[in-house]
Amino acid sequence: MKSRRIPFLLFTFLCCGFLQARALTLAEIAGTYEGSRTETTSTGTIHYLEMDEILPDGTFNTLLIDEENGLAIAQTSVITLDEDGNIAGVWAGLLKINGPQLQIKARSGQFQVHAVTHRVD
Repeated sequence: MKSRRIPFLLFTFLCCGFLQARALTLAEIAGTYEGSRTETTSTGTIHYLEMDEILPDGTFNTLLIDEENGLAIAQTSVITLDEDGNIAGVWAGLLKINGPQLQIKARSGQFQVHAVTHRVD
C-alpha cells in the first residue's frame, strides 16, 4: 500500500507545480477589480477607493476616488507580458496578480503606494 502512495503523491505534487507555474495571458487577467489604495508621502497619507479594469489587449484603466477630499483621478496605462507570461514593461516588479487579487506595491524615496483589489466579474 505504501509503495502505491509514493508515486501518487509525486504525481500530484508535479501536477500542482505545473499548474502554478503556468504563464499568464492578458485574456485571463482581463476583468474588473475593486478595492483600496493607500499613498504615503512626507506630507501625509491618502486613502482611495480603487477600481481597475484590464482589457484583453492590456489596456489598464484605473479610477481612484478620495471620498474625504472629494477627488477622483482616472488614469490609463498598458500592461505588457514577456514571452514567459510575466508582467513586463512599466508594471514589472510593481503589479502582481494572484488569482482574483491584483496588488500594486511601489516605493520611491518617501513616496509609497499599496493597492489591493479583487476581481468582481
